[in-house]
Amino acid sequence: MKLMDHVCYDITLDHLIEHYVSMNYYMDTVVVIHNPGSYVESLKNIGLYFEEHEAVFDQIMVVQVDSIESAIHLTNLIDPQTGPICSLWHQGYRISDNIEENLRFAN
Repeated sequence: MKLMDHVCYDITLDHLIEHYVSMNYYMDTVVVIHNPGSYVESLKNIGLYFEEHEAVFDQIMVVQVDSIESAIHLTNLIDPQTGPICSLWHQGYRISDNIEENLRFAN
């Protein structure tokens, strides 16, 4: 085996998501859904429209919504006991997820 100079870096999926969202959706509100291919039927049942054959191979799905209220509503619709884990992001910052908090928008 040939020796080579190199440097290895480890990075978590959460850090990759944080970087991706902060770079690409810094002016938007998104919900990041983990492992959408395992939950195709439940995601379609709550009203999401996507290419099923693409979701099968995806590790995450980014759903861009028009407002933080819509993101809260979507996050509340996805039950982590029966569906995927998801997180809500607003202007590049993670706000919450559907595991630890039950978000409610006060009118």
